Amino acid sequence: MNGPLVARGQAPRNKWAFGAVLLIVLGALFGWSAGPVSAHAEQLDIDPPAGAILETTPDEVVVTFNEPISLSGGTAEVFDDSGESVPVEASVTDASVHIDLPATLDDGTYLVAWRIISQDSHPLSGTSTFSIGTPSAGGAAEVDLGGGTPAAASLWRVLAMAGTYGGVLVAVGLWWYSRRWHRGVLRQPDDSMVDALRRLDRWGTGAALVGIVSLVIAFPARLVTVGGSWDALTDGPFVSDTITGPIGQATMLSLVGLLGLLIFRSTGRSWPTLIAGLVSSLLALGGFALEGHTRTKEPTRVIVVADIVHTAAGAAWLGGVLALAILLRRTAGVWRARVALDVSWAALCAVAVVSAAGITMSVIVLPSFNALADTGYGLALMVKIGLVLVLLAIGVKSRLVLVPAIEEAEASGEPEPVDRAVRHLRRSVMIELVVFAMLLVATATLVGRSPVIADTAGGVIAPPPVELAPSGGTVSMTIDPGAVGANIVNVTLLDGTGAPLSVIEPPALELRERTRGVGPIPLTAQDLGDGAYFAIADIPFVGTWELTVRARTGTFDSTAAVVEFTIDQ
Repeated sequence: MNGPLVARGQAPRNKWAFGAVLLIVLGALFGWSAGPVSAHAEQLDIDPPAGAILETTPDEVVVTFNEPISLSGGTAEVFDDSGESVPVEASVTDASVHIDLPATLDDGTYLVAWRIISQDSHPLSGTSTFSIGTPSAGGAAEVDLGGGTPAAASLWRVLAMAGTYGGVLVAVGLWWYSRRWHRGVLRQPDDSMVDALRRLDRWGTGAALVGIVSLVIAFPARLVTVGGSWDALTDGPFVSDTITGPIGQATMLSLVGLLGLLIFRSTGRSWPTLIAGLVSSLLALGGFALEGHTRTKEPTRVIVVADIVHTAAGAAWLGGVLALAILLRRTAGVWRARVALDVSWAALCAVAVVSAAGITMSVIVLPSFNALADTGYGLALMVKIGLVLVLLAIGVKSRLVLVPAIEEAEASGEPEPVDRAVRHLRRSVMIELVVFAMLLVATATLVGRSPVIADTAGGVIAPPPVELAPSGGTVSMTIDPGAVGANIVNVTLLDGTGAPLSVIEPPALELRERTRGVGPIPLTAQDLGDGAYFAIADIPFVGTWELTVRARTGTFDSTAAVVEFTIDQ
């Protein structure tokens, strides 16, 4: 082989080798299943426990997580049964949130709500309840805890991050290919190729500028995304923490790398300059590995290396496809076939590396296989895998059909067959670029999502009212927090007119889970007045449960109903 490009007569034609690489890619994509690895911020404990009934006011509420967390950009609040905020002070100690309570709180049920920021810069929200003295008849208040990140900010962040990924990958990829092909041109001078390489450098410069601008405009959107509202932009301490934290550090590292590529792209091709360009490329790519999921996963070295390799291979893949689109228009003669053959093999190897590194990261990042369907991260990942398969199919067609057609046409010496073959390949390459744009958007969406299945513990389950037979009244029930473990069961009995049902004694309550044959489990009902009662239920496992309510309305009269509800966490 003369020079770094593969000569036409020496092109690799071993279909077994091609098939082996293809099988590696498909095996990686389809043979993967996420293991039970979890290293994301998750709640481990809360004191007082969810649903606890206390005699006196506790000094504080402590929420403990499995990793250090931050309240910068987050909140920790307590609400009484009327929905009014209770004045509290919150602080963080390592992996715990401490919420200091007033010295004395009135009897009733209180809602604790928090929104913390994990080490990988993802917000995590949760709620819990506790009661002092007699629980409130209606349980915890329904409080609007905010609608999350504004939709406009989410769209802003996704588009800006897609521009960042595209700018960095194209700038790095075109720099690599430009240096590679420049050596070949020095050995086999060709005016059309020299002109094409100049254009490649201009495109690389433009891509680096796009990456720089996108990084800058993405930063405010990321502030809003992490902070949860537009107010995050004016929160001085939070902005300062973000600038000095992982997001700011990663942004700065990629900016330095892109600036280095701009400088060393046009300052000659000596070995020191090439090394400086290579270091700049690694800095630009390394910024993506400095934040997000790679910061909190074990083994850290494996996932950081996998992340850098993943983005580097992506740069080789996307940069090669764009370079081919440019060079097919600007080169002539045998160079078109050489460039097409070079890019087709480089792209195939790159997709194999991208797939292997991506699967490695997914196995480490996803806590379970169910997270693929139950989280925004998993859904975005499946979309990304689907787009990779589309690109793979297009690339296989180009390598097996379109590139050989150009070689054969060039060998014939007839201009018309050559032009026709080049047009077909150019059309295929343009389709690839469109799919790549979609892939960048999917990736930008992916990195902003948490792979942890949302923990909705702390919500109140409220089945529809059920008719009491034969009295004709109704029984309404809520169960709080609606999760495995201790729960407060609130029951309200009304007669046919909507007034509190008159009973001789508190109703008898029994729990059953028929699938596993568990029950009846008797519960002790406490009278709250006005037809309202509460009981403590320790629910041992998830499933579909039944609460049987029986009430004596007279010496020889009674009424009953069965309320069904589901515990799924």
